[in-house]
Amino acid sequence: MKWSRRDVVPTELLKRRFSNSSLDSNSDMTAIEIFSNIDRSVSFLSHDASKLKSYLEELNKLKKKFVDDCPASEMPSREAFYNQIIGVELTNDAPDIDNPLDIRNKGTDSRGKRLKSKKEMLQKVGSKPKRKCALCQQMANHDKRNCPLKKRV
Repeated sequence: MKWSRRDVVPTELLKRRFSNSSLDSNSDMTAIEIFSNIDRSVSFLSHDASKLKSYLEELNKLKKKFVDDCPASEMPSREAFYNQIIGVELTNDAPDIDNPLDIRNKGTDSRGKRLKSKKEMLQKVGSKPKRKCALCQQMANHDKRNCPLKKRV
């Protein structure tokens, strides 16, 4: 069976459901019924293009008749909506907080090894005996394979 669009409710109507008055719930139910009637009518008339076009013209006439007479209702902003629900007016006096730059997970890293502090790493390097590098002729903690003076290709 082919997928059906019957009784699909537009998202604008779903957004309005957060108001608390009973009048809005009645108008929501009426709007849902209107949408389902229009959807059924379009599915019946979809096989006849001339009837579908005349149906569209009649809908446009009804729209002009009712929509032009109604004043445009303004939807409250998100902040005003939250202020109404909470009952307290929100202010923007909160300081901006930045994320810390040097974050490390506690315990182990992704390879399962323990995270060592910088002090521990320096102690390990300092405890190793220095060797003479064949490339730069210095006593250091490197050899000619990983000498900093070696040209990288």
